[in-house]
Amino acid sequence: MASASSSASSASAADAATPVWSPSFRREALRKAWPAIFPDSSRLRMQAAFELPSADWANVAELEAALGTWMTSSERDLAELLARLSAGTNGAYPGSPTGLRWDWSEDALRALAGEVIARSTRVLDAVAALRAGEHTFANSLGAMAENDRIAEGWAGQIGFLGHVSDSKSIRDVCTEQETVLSKFDVEQSMRVDLFESLKAFAETAEAKALTGEQARLLEFTLRDFRRNGLHLPADKRARVTEIKTRMSALGIQFSKNLGEENAKFTFTKDELKGIPEDQLARFTKSETEPEKYVLSLNYPDYFRT
Repeated sequence: MASASSSASSASAADAATPVWSPSFRREALRKAWPAIFPDSSRLRMQAAFELPSADWANVAELEAALGTWMTSSERDLAELLARLSAGTNGAYPGSPTGLRWDWSEDALRALAGEVIARSTRVLDAVAALRAGEHTFANSLGAMAENDRIAEGWAGQIGFLGHVSDSKSIRDVCTEQETVLSKFDVEQSMRVDLFESLKAFAETAEAKALTGEQARLLEFTLRDFRRNGLHLPADKRARVTEIKTRMSALGIQFSKNLGEENAKFTFTKDELKGIPEDQLARFTKSETEPEKYVLSLNYPDYFRT
């Protein structure tokens, strides 16, 4: 999205001045990145990226010491740290081409959700606090879009593991934290102060001159706030928030229940008439009734893949 690149510089400047990611979480992120940055060539790249005096470190503890405030100070944004770590890897999370990780602990998942909320709250509060004459695309709508780019990538780690982890306790924690994040998202979508701030930006000459994706982003963001009922009285807005929160929580729980469901159903080929042959070939055959196919309620069965 065009807004992400245009707001990156202002977002980085703000991030450098305000605590965002906790040192403990940043250490865990670095430990997970370690396999990708261990080769000597990567060490040299990191030495240059962080302006370190040498690349003479053999383990993550030594690297933490070398990075100093980069690793232990919460005045740096984790996104900036990981961007430096992943230089030359198309920005993907170090050690993972897709940016996804399979090895988050339960505590780390809870911390990750908390960090996403902390970062997003800081950005949205700053946008809401803008006064007349202070609004620009970069410090208002662009800052929100940039935060979405970063925070949603980390929140996606939680949703991903909630669906694919082979550990029930991890899946349960993911459902718990997805519910927390969903409640937070609903609350932010009902913020009148954010709506008013973006309306003020919409009246500026810069906003009226926007074109393409940026103009569309402004139009749809304001539209969504109106659809959320932010023009309604406070009591009715509270009721809308309650309903949206409940709907979101039910949706997450339904998705989890469906994923945990192990019911199996058997059908003959005639009963599955209309399903393509290549899809039928993917279904398991019944051990007791070889002429029948076994289907479940899981995604690969009820959606053609």
